[in-house]
Amino acid sequence: MSPQSQTIGNMSKCTKAYQRLMLSGQLIIDDNNLVRWCHSNVEIKSDHNENQKPIKAGGKRTAKIDPVISSLMAVGAWLEVGGHDFSVT
Repeated sequence: MSPQSQTIGNMSKCTKAYQRLMLSGQLIIDDNNLVRWCHSNVEIKSDHNENQKPIKAGGKRTAKIDPVISSLMAVGAWLEVGGHDFSVT
């Protein structure tokens, strides 16, 4: 385990890696309705440095994205210990 900050600069690399894994079909999300619903609540926020971070879509306070955030943090920890970075820029 390692601490993972949720600032946009710190979440950018793992967010991009997660997107790449998802789009390439290498990320498996079990057939879990709750996790799929949480993924549908995600919107990606970008800043002027092209950093990215997931946020609640439409700013809905009732939307939940916790499983997505925890998955991203796990990817971040994996990248820190030398996980293949899939050439994420």
